[in-house]
Amino acid sequence: MMTRMTRTLGDERKTAGSRAAVLFLVAGFLCALSLFKPDPKPSLPIAIGLAVAAFAVAAALHFSPWDRWHPRALLIVAPVAYLFIYVFDVFIGTNPYAYSISFILISIWIGLAQPQYTSIVLSPLTAAAYLLPLLRPGHSSDELNSVWFMAPICVVIGEIVARAVTEFNRSRTELNTRAKMLSILMRGARSMNTLDADKVLEGSMDSLIELGFDGAAFNLISEDGQTFRTFTTRNLPADYEQPLHPLTYGITGIVYSNLEPMIIDDYPNHPTAVPAIKGAGYQVFAGVPVWAEDKVIGVLLAGRKNKKRISSHDREALERLAAQASGALVNARRFENERRTAQQHAESSMRDPLTGLGNRRQIDATLAKLFPNDAVLMIDLDRFKSVNDTDGHAAGDALLAKLGGFLKSQMREGDSAGRYGGEEFLIVLKAIGDDALSAAERIAQAWRDSKPRTTMSIGVAVHRFGVTAEDTVKRADTALYEAKHTGRDRVCEAKD
Repeated sequence: MMTRMTRTLGDERKTAGSRAAVLFLVAGFLCALSLFKPDPKPSLPIAIGLAVAAFAVAAALHFSPWDRWHPRALLIVAPVAYLFIYVFDVFIGTNPYAYSISFILISIWIGLAQPQYTSIVLSPLTAAAYLLPLLRPGHSSDELNSVWFMAPICVVIGEIVARAVTEFNRSRTELNTRAKMLSILMRGARSMNTLDADKVLEGSMDSLIELGFDGAAFNLISEDGQTFRTFTTRNLPADYEQPLHPLTYGITGIVYSNLEPMIIDDYPNHPTAVPAIKGAGYQVFAGVPVWAEDKVIGVLLAGRKNKKRISSHDREALERLAAQASGALVNARRFENERRTAQQHAESSMRDPLTGLGNRRQIDATLAKLFPNDAVLMIDLDRFKSVNDTDGHAAGDALLAKLGGFLKSQMREGDSAGRYGGEEFLIVLKAIGDDALSAAERIAQAWRDSKPRTTMSIGVAVHRFGVTAEDTVKRADTALYEAKHTGRDRVCEAKD
């Protein structure tokens, strides 16, 4: 940014040199045209010499490396111009109106090329340069007395132009600053156009660094308003990036309590300064609240290591970023809540509420992904009807719920169990192959060891290549039928 500013100032000085060159170019033409004056005519060598000198000065002014020289080097133009006016008056003579206009043009150039008050500083030189030619014989007293109003007029004109240029440059800088800020905010808004809260906050951090801050952070306030979590940071010390801080740590708590931005221009000497951040060299710091549904949910922080004050533009940018982050976070949170709710609904729609196992819908989804060497176990509680008849359906439900918890405890990672219907359950053991029978027998024995009110019968079928899942289930069901009709409380495996 500093390089661009230096380049801009250098371009302005080159432009001022070119404008001065135009003045001398015009003077050169006037010298040449003086040869056509009716009376008195200047001598040819003098007129040509002055013209050539004016053109040479114009070329020098135009091609000089003003961008590499000190800005005040341009002030040499004024005395050279005054000297040229004096020489022109001595050897060629000037019309009183052209004489005054020449000084006015020089004053306009001073106003365009130099800062305010330069015309005032140069006013003695301007008055002397205006008066000196008029002291020569041939000038009337009226011309001599004109110095009393022309010199002030030249100064006033120079100052008016300089003030106008200053205001124009200030407005241009203001517009450029706002344009840059809005451009960064627009890019930041696009980067926050996501339903991922992490990416939203990363986008706000990137925008703050691009705006000229050296470090930034987003602190998320806890629900009870007692602590905050440093959600994401940029270029801040590792000590500050600890996951949890009390709300009295730093300026986050003050911003949260006051519900308004806070700007610290002398951070190292502020009572809330965090030692790690102060030690990292930060000089100015600011924090703005991030709102969500009429509540402050976090604080956006930004700091600089130089002593450049946080301007109104910086504050506006911080507040806009906080608003963008707020809207994006609200949308991200809403989406996450909706996604979680939908997931819960989806999961509940796949669960049997009594046993906590999958229902028939989940079983069908599991069977659709059956692979060769997966095993299907069909389980049925023996004499379950007698439990309902003897102790009522509540006792039967309790027994089913117990079986659901038991089957969950027997599953490996990747296995699944579900209620197939009534007191029948289906288990899929993934990639178990020929060990399916012994696994089913272990399950049956573990159920016996739990001393249940009823035993279980199990039918086992290993899924084979080229066979449908429906056929495998039928084979397991047939094996279960065999177990039930050959004594119950046993395991039977389907024959291939």
